Amino acid sequence: MLPKIIIPGEHHIYHIISDAISTKRIVCFAGLPGVGKTLLLQQTALLAQREGRKVHLLQWDVARNAFETEKNLELYPEVCGVTHPMIRKATGLWSRLAILDWYRNYDKPHLLLIEMPLVGNRFIELVQNQNDDSETILQGEDTLFILPVPTKEVRKKIEDIRAKTTSEPRHEREAHDANPDVLRSLWHELFSLACDLDFAPTLQQKNTPYMPDVYRKTYEYLLKHRRVQVMSIDTVFSQKHSAYDLNEITSEPTASSEEVSKIIAKIDSKYDCEKLTAEVNKWYII
Repeated sequence: MLPKIIIPGEHHIYHIISDAISTKRIVCFAGLPGVGKTLLLQQTALLAQREGRKVHLLQWDVARNAFETEKNLELYPEVCGVTHPMIRKATGLWSRLAILDWYRNYDKPHLLLIEMPLVGNRFIELVQNQNDDSETILQGEDTLFILPVPTKEVRKKIEDIRAKTTSEPRHEREAHDANPDVLRSLWHELFSLACDLDFAPTLQQKNTPYMPDVYRKTYEYLLKHRRVQVMSIDTVFSQKHSAYDLNEITSEPTASSEEVSKIIAKIDSKYDCEKLTAEVNKWYII
């Protein structure tokens, strides 16, 4: 069975997606893991294909694979399941070049859908205001950043669903999704940033539960250089398929081995390990 459009036509999320499809060339879904980005990307792709758009995908978890060669993982290994700072930085720098290349090579009816966590320096380079040709595209009218903000209830249900899909994956990519413990850890990292920005109470508690308003304000800060549409997520849509199930994707931009080597060599010439780690740890400086 093929994946289906499951968002009702009368729902406000459907209208936001439909408008983006009709007016944009690039649509980016930004937010923490566990806020529904992958499902929204899938549904946007299906709606776009129905309207005759040719869909391309750029997703953090897929794009970084090109940089995780056997040689690179020996030099820059994961630690406790966390991607090495070199891989995170290199993938982000490449992503700006990939978008520029895509934009120059494709016009309507082509549509590029991007999924970005941002937290922890995962595609954070795509929201930084940099003086290059990519910036004109990322700030331009052709590009929209959508920020999904689930309610507390929806977030809890997403965590429950994630616990099941990571232990019993319906798609190979689900096996590599962040599990509920990682989801909560990333939220706590974001909450710490929110406290520093005075978006949350300064008396930080280690187990502070997800707070939609704090989450929204913090990501709006991270996206301050971009055109942003906040999307309130108040519904858990029933689905039989994995959110990763898609057909007829035109392309998924991937770094070539030459690009990987060139970018890593450039970073390596500029930073020692300590300096690189310090910069990546300050990923929130926009």
